[in-house]
Amino acid sequence: MKIPELTELLKSISRHMSNLDYHMEREHKSSSTFSKLLFNRADHFYKNKFPEFMIVVFDEGSLFHCLLGEPAVFDDEFSTTDTVKWIFPEGKPVVNPKFMEEHKKQARYKKSLVTNADVEKMNKKVSACYAKPKLKRLLEHKLAERSFFGEIDGFKVKVRPDLLCFDTDENGDVTRVRIIDIKTSSKLTSVTNASLSCFTYGYHIALYMYQKVVQDLLREAGCDLPVTFDYLFVCRQKSNHKNGLFKATDYMYELGKRDFDRTLNDFRTLDSGDFLILEEEDTDE
Repeated sequence: MKIPELTELLKSISRHMSNLDYHMEREHKSSSTFSKLLFNRADHFYKNKFPEFMIVVFDEGSLFHCLLGEPAVFDDEFSTTDTVKWIFPEGKPVVNPKFMEEHKKQARYKKSLVTNADVEKMNKKVSACYAKPKLKRLLEHKLAERSFFGEIDGFKVKVRPDLLCFDTDENGDVTRVRIIDIKTSSKLTSVTNASLSCFTYGYHIALYMYQKVVQDLLREAGCDLPVTFDYLFVCRQKSNHKNGLFKATDYMYELGKRDFDRTLNDFRTLDSGDFLILEEEDTDE
């Protein structure tokens, strides 16, 4: 199967929708929901206020995703400003209140606010990716931000790969589909730091869910090509544009399946309401 034919097949078994609409869809559970439940079961019921500095960091990561994967939708999803993002009272970085005020205004229009300096920085990181021959070859025919909906063990789940790329043989026939998950990190790009991030944030669960859902849907459509999973890690530091492509091991897939299964059982217990595992002892005797 050639890349154009496979691309059309992947489009037919997925949905084209905005990131916001994907997250607003409630019938299916995403991998981030499972990861949160794995590490903090209370988060299933109680939502803590998201720290402002994390909003800023995540927007910066989303900016890189957009510029690398779907630069054409930049104007639809982002607004820019010259207002500085950080101030340094007592020498410690704090989110600039003026920036956050502008940020909240743009949120009304369903846009994220980023600085012009961030756009320049992230464009340099995108250029650094295209400067690598193998990455350039993979990115040439990428399919970005498609939403896939399926079931695992009868439980409705959804996945949204950052990029779907393809390996081909000398005849141009696709030999495998490569899911590439983009990660921006404040740490230097290395296999050690990338592996630790995967354990810290539960990325191994996402790996299992993404690979299984996409593979199952392709097989249902009559395509038995193998599906693999890679991480593209990029350092978020301004002066460091190093990137690294790391392939997930079979061991990571096994860990992801193990923790997904365990978390799925917890999900069912919590959703049933039958999670009282203590009995109160009478202390008035």
